[in-house]
Amino acid sequence: MHWSGVAVPLSYGLGAVLLFANALRSPGAALTGSNPDAMQLTWFLAWMAHALTHGQALLFSHALNAPAGINLAWNTAMPLLGIIAAPITLQWGPVVAYNVLVCVAVATTAWAMYAAIMHFTGQRLVSWGAGLALGLSPFMIAQSMGHLDLVFMAYVPLVAVLSDIILLRQDRPWWLVGGALGLCTAAQLYIFQETVAAAVVAVAVVAAVLALIRPRAEVSARFPYAMRALIVALAVILVLASPLLVTQFAGAQHPTFYVEVGANGLGSDLTGLVVPTSNQWLSPAVAQQLAAQWAAKGTGQDAYLGVFALVLLGVAVVARRHDVAVRVLTITTLVLLVFSLGPWLSVDGRDLPVPLPDYILQHLPLITNMVPLRWSFYAATSALLAAAIAIARQPAGGLRRLMVVLAALTLVSWLPSMPRPLMPTPAPSALPSAVVSRIPVGTTVLFVPCASSSSAAGMYYQAVDKFHWSLVAGYAYYQSAGSPVAASLCASKSRGTVPQGTALVDALRHEGVGVILVTPNATADAARITAAMGRAPLILDRFSMWVTGAS
Repeated sequence: MHWSGVAVPLSYGLGAVLLFANALRSPGAALTGSNPDAMQLTWFLAWMAHALTHGQALLFSHALNAPAGINLAWNTAMPLLGIIAAPITLQWGPVVAYNVLVCVAVATTAWAMYAAIMHFTGQRLVSWGAGLALGLSPFMIAQSMGHLDLVFMAYVPLVAVLSDIILLRQDRPWWLVGGALGLCTAAQLYIFQETVAAAVVAVAVVAAVLALIRPRAEVSARFPYAMRALIVALAVILVLASPLLVTQFAGAQHPTFYVEVGANGLGSDLTGLVVPTSNQWLSPAVAQQLAAQWAAKGTGQDAYLGVFALVLLGVAVVARRHDVAVRVLTITTLVLLVFSLGPWLSVDGRDLPVPLPDYILQHLPLITNMVPLRWSFYAATSALLAAAIAIARQPAGGLRRLMVVLAALTLVSWLPSMPRPLMPTPAPSALPSAVVSRIPVGTTVLFVPCASSSSAAGMYYQAVDKFHWSLVAGYAYYQSAGSPVAASLCASKSRGTVPQGTALVDALRHEGVGVILVTPNATADAARITAAMGRAPLILDRFSMWVTGAS
């Protein structure tokens, strides 16, 4: 083995540890990032470890939305990551597992990009730089603030390699390449399905560009190999991913209607391609003021490429204008960048009545649920592939030196701001023993504030307490409410919409809700529920508790 086989992944791993060092210093006390979605993903990791050790279903849970439960195949449950991280989760908790997995995600994505560039160029230094750039790309840094499922992206560079073999080189047995593609794709489906759907579209764009610029005879000659490999890949996917797909489309609590995603149609602002955000260390105040006007916030501000990267791409395509790979990848980058802008053009925070190609994608089955701004990762990957191949293949001289300088400036402009933000776990770190002792095992609990995109404390406490009790509702997708009366109490203005007094208690008992628990800071909710219940709660270490007597 060459020394780089150890040095390269080690360097990316050490870089990821330094990037998230503040979270790793006390890995169980805070989640890296600032998006509450991280708490939801932490729950999913905890459930997978719990289900494995208790013989329960991995892809369905009654712990949320009790008693109906939730279909985890319709959520960002990341079952494969949950299984891999189960030893960490069981030993040190899901928060530690989440922080470790974020580091692993960044390092493995960078390593996969290194392998992809090595496949195309064979040059280690160029490959290492491209891998580092993708690992530190604005998309990866933005999404690491709350979306573990969106930073495990090693699949995309690997698909680039396999697609090159299937569509162009065809120098390996078709059944072997197809099997490898099927295996990678099935694994990614168990991490995050949108990544697979987006990769399919991106490869379709590459194939379409190749079909347009290559001689028809060449395309026809390569078609049989490609089809055989894809058929094998599909067969492998159907076998390995069938438990997931059957649960998703035929299991309990699966959708019987179109699923509307909250961020559906949210695209990047055009100025976001060249304006750095607070995620970059080189981000002046004026740039951050511009970014504050965009519709996408936080993790959604991931489209930045920068002037240096765009100029590099332009120089690369001019210098290597006869290079098929550079031309195809440059065209693909531009197409994907347009996709990332969403269905309608937005410039400097202003929506313009200019329809864009993503408007068509938004009306295709399944693809319609994709969030447009996430195309920026695929555009950045394509751009890095084009630039790295151009630099590696360009003869020594002025143009090559210019591209190297632009690549270095691009990497510098992408460097993340430090330290990375942290999101503390709820306080206290676990429910007081006085509270836990009054919740019988198997009880359904209405935890207030109810789980939402801004608060998932109840789900955190449930995971820490080893799923000894179930929750009404939950921050997850489910087809129908398991306890509609109890769930209606989550609304801040529920008075007049639910039964009152003893009628409410009877309704909660009928739904199997045994305990209502309100956190110390939710005083307005405690007062509202006190009025609805017609009696004062038990106060246990500042938590407010009502016991309905339901078994």
